[in-house]
Amino acid sequence: MPFLIPLLALAAGILLGSSLDGDLWGMLPVIAGLLYYLLLLKRSSSPLKAFKLNSRHSIWMLLLFSGIGMLDSSFQKAPRFDNDFLQRVVAAEGEVRQGKSYASGDCLTVEVSRLIDSLGNSLPCRNLNLLLNTDGVSANTGDMLLFPAILEEIKDNPNRRPTGYADRLAREGINYHTYVNSDAIRFKGKRNGVRNASSRHRDQLVSALEYSSLDRQTIGFLTALLFGDRSFLTSETISTLSNSGVAHMISLSGMHIAIIMGLVMLLLYPLKFIGLHKSRLWMAIAAIWAYAYFSGLAPSTVRACVMATFVAGAFSLQRKNATGNALLAATFMILLLNPSAIFDVGLQLSFLCVASVIAFVNPLNPVNHRRRPKTYNLISALLLSMTTSVGTWPVVSYYFQKIPLLFLPMNLAFLPVLPAYMTGGLLYTLLLSFGIDSELLRSLLDGGYSLFLNAGEMIAGNGASTIPHKVELPVVFTWLGGLVLAGYALRRKKRSLSLSSAALLAASLILIPFTSRKDPDGLIFQKNYNEISMAVYENGVESIKTFPRNALSCMQKKDCVVFSLDCIPSKEEFTEMFEKYADIKNRYLIIGSGFNQKGLSNLPLCDFFDKIILHSSLGRKTEQTLKQYAENENLTSVYSLRESGPFEVLF
Repeated sequence: MPFLIPLLALAAGILLGSSLDGDLWGMLPVIAGLLYYLLLLKRSSSPLKAFKLNSRHSIWMLLLFSGIGMLDSSFQKAPRFDNDFLQRVVAAEGEVRQGKSYASGDCLTVEVSRLIDSLGNSLPCRNLNLLLNTDGVSANTGDMLLFPAILEEIKDNPNRRPTGYADRLAREGINYHTYVNSDAIRFKGKRNGVRNASSRHRDQLVSALEYSSLDRQTIGFLTALLFGDRSFLTSETISTLSNSGVAHMISLSGMHIAIIMGLVMLLLYPLKFIGLHKSRLWMAIAAIWAYAYFSGLAPSTVRACVMATFVAGAFSLQRKNATGNALLAATFMILLLNPSAIFDVGLQLSFLCVASVIAFVNPLNPVNHRRRPKTYNLISALLLSMTTSVGTWPVVSYYFQKIPLLFLPMNLAFLPVLPAYMTGGLLYTLLLSFGIDSELLRSLLDGGYSLFLNAGEMIAGNGASTIPHKVELPVVFTWLGGLVLAGYALRRKKRSLSLSSAALLAASLILIPFTSRKDPDGLIFQKNYNEISMAVYENGVESIKTFPRNALSCMQKKDCVVFSLDCIPSKEEFTEMFEKYADIKNRYLIIGSGFNQKGLSNLPLCDFFDKIILHSSLGRKTEQTLKQYAENENLTSVYSLRESGPFEVLF
């Protein structure tokens, strides 16, 4: 596979370039690679023709493309600023690249073209993307905005244990965010372009769906399924899909592109009988790009289309191993144009899914496709779901900290009917764009979604179908290395490689308990103005406990009890509840805004609490009064969430 070495070198260069500063480090391997190539040129009349047969030619290719990867990554790296510069910035101007709506407001991804400092100086920017949070603004992709900006570095939510949110956004080139009231945002115009036109067409189709006669839940599911917009889905629906292992159905990816391509190929099947098989293939490629355009040209969809185009082109050439090399070539082009895509979990999963299908589906299928094509296709569908599950589970576990146990049966149950449902959804949306609301299609779509959701809830078992576990990188690399050897052994039919692959796969499973890092059980008192809440961690599972407002309540976890005081209780009520849990070793009291007395004298047994926590909802004057009282009474256990941030307790 000619693209294997360039792809590996480019990926390694991007990873190095993301951690090194400056272009010098990238120039060194490029110059070294060119010099080594010139040296080989003197020893061979045609080294370009011979490089496949001469292992020495792989050296200059590794050097050259690793240097290109480092330069590419460095050139497109998002900037970081020091605190002095950030304090001088007062406004920004840029183009809206993406927008998401939430209950609390809108979040826009803005590509900033210039910053404005306090002296009125205009500072041009390159590769600066930031999150613009607002209370709600009507902005579309391509809109040029001018807005006041106090840039803050994105950090993980201190109310939770680190989730890697800041690192993930940093890898995507987003390091800063700001909040602006919608009335302070000025519209400066709109940029035209293919991407912006695509977003407008997608918004028109989504709007047509939103005002159709479908049930609200069906509208949300179809909008996510066809256009990748999850803002219409409820958190309960997303949780059900995630726990049942089919959340990928509502993320525009290679699966959607494969379904669209398969539908078009099926509709154009008669062309095969008149010798237009290749034309049928290229018409299917045109169809998937049309779908990508009307779905908003999301990066994941574009990447999937690029991969499908390369792989389909390889099929048309009818050359041995062309499909695998096409996958490598497509990934090479994607990374060359967008180096940060190497960190995108969507690209990683899409690559692994396609590679698993290419490597295992045909070699493992025992049926001759010429003699029994229907049986062959049925077994291929089963193998496709199995191989993609086997190929991607460690990556899913690494990023999402859970392994869906029922991924395979859920996919086997729903993937066969998903193409028909997507076809109905696409046809219904197309008719809506012409003002036709088909009652038959509406009934089928509503009924299909209802059956799908009910079956998902029944099979998922309210989250019991997943193992909350994160595997570490050694397990991921060992497992994937074993799969690579297994795929190569199947192709070459070498028993020694099969034994080596089996050993690696077994080793990866053995490594799981030795490499796993389990966070200790505990809880975090959250800094939250709207509610008195805690993040509770037990056996690696996170849950949020919210205490009732204007009440005295408590919660016990292992040898720890937490009292929430958000009212003025009687001494008898407080004492009775305390005596009930007097045998518990660790005792905490969190005081909310409902307790508006000027001191703690009315609370008995204050000195028996390990920590008295003042919630962020307390008024500043009340908080200062309570702190002063605690100081006068030599109570050293008082802790302020407003001043000191969230407080963590380990069980």
